[in-house]
Amino acid sequence: MPRPTITDRRRRILDEARDLLLSGGFKAMTMTTLARRVGISTGALYLEFESKSTLVEELLRHGTKTMAHEVAERLSRGEHDPTRLSDVYLVGSEVLLADPFYTAAFLDPDGVLGDVVASLHQERYKRRHYGLRDYLKKLSEAGRLAPGIDLDGLALTMSSYTIGLLTAARTLGPLTADDLKSSLNTMADLIRALERDNPADPGIHEAYSELLDELREENPGARD
Repeated sequence: MPRPTITDRRRRILDEARDLLLSGGFKAMTMTTLARRVGISTGALYLEFESKSTLVEELLRHGTKTMAHEVAERLSRGEHDPTRLSDVYLVGSEVLLADPFYTAAFLDPDGVLGDVVASLHQERYKRRHYGLRDYLKKLSEAGRLAPGIDLDGLALTMSSYTIGLLTAARTLGPLTADDLKSSLNTMADLIRALERDNPADPGIHEAYSELLDELREENPGARD
């Protein structure tokens, strides 16, 4: 039987790490246990990933890009309107809930995985927040949002909601997938109440594409 290539080995490490995180949580997954599961030495594992946090970051990066592509694909089917913020948010919520790893981050009662997600994504959250703010401004200019809305305040509210939800299970008590779904759907309903049915501006599609590109970006730099 041929030995696995480096690429195959790296993929197997990530697959096994994902399984361990889902079955036992961040605390239970050790590099020693993971190396044993993969069938390599601990030293060989550290040659691939210098720390557990680095490994989890790779899982998150891959998951974020996969979900961004899935959101774009679903919106392209014509069942939802990519120029409506509530539709974009709802589809994004559905994709998130379909991903076991990200769902586990939100439902983790110890909040450990959620803390890891938040800490590893600090710069990305900032960039996504700025991208969301720009998208909201495009929607407002096209008359798709009610007049008089504080767009900076709305962007901050939406960004803070996502970040805060990562530790809600630890702070408020155990949450279920149904609780998470209900909360996300309620947020989409609140957003829908701010929308107006005016003709869409072509610029909205461009702004939306830029927002998705931000999610797909593997190693974004700091925003100017």
